[in-house]
Amino acid sequence: MLISVLGAAIGMAFGVFLAWAASTTMTVTLPELRTVLPYPKLLLMLLAAVLVGLAAAQRPARRAARLDVLESITAD
Repeated sequence: MLISVLGAAIGMAFGVFLAWAASTTMTVTLPELRTVLPYPKLLLMLLAAVLVGLAAAQRPARRAARLDVLESITAD
């Protein structure tokens, strides 16, 4: 889950930066251009990343919980 949330957060930050950079570059020709961030959609995508991370971790966690610890250690 942590990897999916970090990936989503880094991707969002990179996307916001690119939008800001493009907007700043284009204000020379379009002075009325403004960058608007859809905060509800960004939060929704972050929540979706959390849910996907939890769903992806569910199956391996269940398989690991069913294993006997001593058998797992001695199995080579």
